[in-house]
Amino acid sequence: MRHVFCLMVVLILAFALSGCQVSAPSYTPETRWPTTASYDKIMSLPAGESALKPRPWPISEANYEPLVVTHFASYYLDPFVTEGDQNDTYRWTASDALAVVYCPARFIVNTIAIPVSMIKEPPGVLVTTRLDEPEETNPPVSPGE
Repeated sequence: MRHVFCLMVVLILAFALSGCQVSAPSYTPETRWPTTASYDKIMSLPAGESALKPRPWPISEANYEPLVVTHFASYYLDPFVTEGDQNDTYRWTASDALAVVYCPARFIVNTIAIPVSMIKEPPGVLVTTRLDEPEETNPPVSPGE
């Protein structure tokens, strides 16, 4: 009974003190953040005028993402990890509850089936994946093909 009473006291104190502000409020106005000379120069320009200097060469475009990626075989593919639930909500959904059961079961099945997967894709062989195609229509191929 004593432990229950102590637990209740701790819970009541935690609930009561959780809304209290620890420090006293400050009524002094906030000081302005220090700035640099380049920031002041850019902010003092009229709207629509650029602070960037024109360069003598033409503007170029670069593709930062390669279309083909080489990698070793992945034996532990899981659609919940690679695709997600595809509903664009960042909260707990029914498919997340299903994933709690499905993902460990899929891991166990993949572990048992590793010999079959290693026959299909031998270890140490590089495979390529095209990034501009969906994965289901794009099975990995060896780089020589």
